[in-house]
Amino acid sequence: MAGAIRRGRWVAKGRKKIMSTNRQWGTALAALLVGLVPVSAQAEFPERRVEIVVPWTAGGSTGAHVQLMSKRLEEVLGTDIVVRNLAGAAGTIGAAEVANSDPDGYTLLATPAGPTTIQPHLRQLPYDLEDFDVICRYTNNPFVFMVAEDSEYKTMEEFIAAAKASPGEMSYATAGVGTLPHIVGLAIGEGFDAELLHLPTSSSADSMRALLGGQVTSMPETVDHLARYDARGLAVTTPERLEDYPDIPTLRELGVDAVFNHWQALYVPAGTPADVQKTLADACEAAFEDEKIVKGMEAMNSRISVLTGEELQKFAQDESELNRKLLVSAGLLEE
Repeated sequence: MAGAIRRGRWVAKGRKKIMSTNRQWGTALAALLVGLVPVSAQAEFPERRVEIVVPWTAGGSTGAHVQLMSKRLEEVLGTDIVVRNLAGAAGTIGAAEVANSDPDGYTLLATPAGPTTIQPHLRQLPYDLEDFDVICRYTNNPFVFMVAEDSEYKTMEEFIAAAKASPGEMSYATAGVGTLPHIVGLAIGEGFDAELLHLPTSSSADSMRALLGGQVTSMPETVDHLARYDARGLAVTTPERLEDYPDIPTLRELGVDAVFNHWQALYVPAGTPADVQKTLADACEAAFEDEKIVKGMEAMNSRISVLTGEELQKFAQDESELNRKLLVSAGLLEE
């Protein structure tokens, strides 16, 4: 079946190359036509409202971040910002709509990395990472592998020992197949050579309820969950121990060289003019330097980490390749 999926993806990519070629010709023609218009008649970006698509249901952290930043973006850009939730299929419905929008900077995608650096590897989609330009990463929160506070497992060593003694019985919950927490769980299982049972739910809130209710044994999620729920962290996915949780060891300390972060970013369709991308990136940087935005993110236990430009493009590509390798190692994708 995986082979069929790969063939399907190859055909899909062929169609996308044709579409990309047509888009490039269209962009070139538009550039020529613009050259015929007097400079005084060319409008500066933005000249109308900008829409940010959040490919998740309302109430999640992504939407909360975007709602928080949108007011400041309006001030910096001098135009209205409209936030639209377009949920479904693990974030890929909203991502697909933005990927196929006009590359003019008026339609953006705000999402964690799952829909752009994981889902395109797992199944045939009308887009992949190359159909986007990444404008601005604005959060980068570490993951914690956690158990309920009343769990019998006090350390990661105890948890892994139990997992090796009962292969396939120690479970972890995530918000779905192909999400970033799923990738973290795969890396932990592979790194410790332990067979863990993945139990996907419909959301991180459902996963937490399953953990606290005793339906699952563990859960990889962002560090802010430790402050909000009765959970105990066994390991963090950072290079060094977290200042707020100095007693939780890193995976590297435990012998697994794995570093993961739940990062969120703004994207535009590939081919969006460079000057428009810079305007948006500069606006994003300015928004997250604002004191109100900083305090709002701190209140949500979200860590601001702004990255733009070529360094961000490389970061996204590297993350996509790492996720592909983990999916192959887990047997969810052919080499």
